[in-house]
Amino acid sequence: MALIQIRLGDLTVPYRFTDTQLDQWINDAIAYYSLHFPRTNTTIISCSDEYRAYDLPANCTAILIVEYPTGQDPPQYLYQREYIHPGVWQSDGFYAFIPRNQDND
Repeated sequence: MALIQIRLGDLTVPYRFTDTQLDQWINDAIAYYSLHFPRTNTTIISCSDEYRAYDLPANCTAILIVEYPTGQDPPQYLYQREYIHPGVWQSDGFYAFIPRNQDND
């Protein structure tokens, strides 16, 4: 914390900012940075009308948006529904994501 206190000009004891405050500000900055510059990954999966379940990459933990059909200008996106919703597969325009840690039976 000494370097941070020097950068802030907080050089006299008792310090104006506590270590707890500095830790919280650092954690907040990391969280805000992640919101504005998230790590994203794009995957293209070839789909067919008859099949509704697809294997995702092993490192996939969530799906934020699904574009279908691809390459349309402006793009069109499907809306997410819970996979347990009774009409998730009976309506066009929706997708469901089943996390890997869920029981898929």
